Amino acid sequence: MTKDQWRGMKLVQAVMARVDSAKDVLTGGVPEVSIFWREEDFGGIPMKARLDKLRMADILDLKTFGNVMSKEVVSAVANEIARHR
Repeated sequence: MTKDQWRGMKLVQAVMARVDSAKDVLTGGVPEVSIFWREEDFGGIPMKARLDKLRMADILDLKTFGNVMSKEVVSAVANEIARHR
């Protein structure tokens, strides 16, 4: 991990510690849960997902992305999804 990545993680940690709803989401539940299923609409293709946090009431799956072009956040996220599926 680079120094910049470490600083970025510490910044996210500090911001989330100040947001009451984020604290609630990050407590309790089971971390790093893998789920597996077959997608019958596509010929039974095996699928999998790795969730960051699973609780009875909700699911948390955090993602990060690069915004090297300094785009508006919604556009940057849409671009990353389109590029990386």
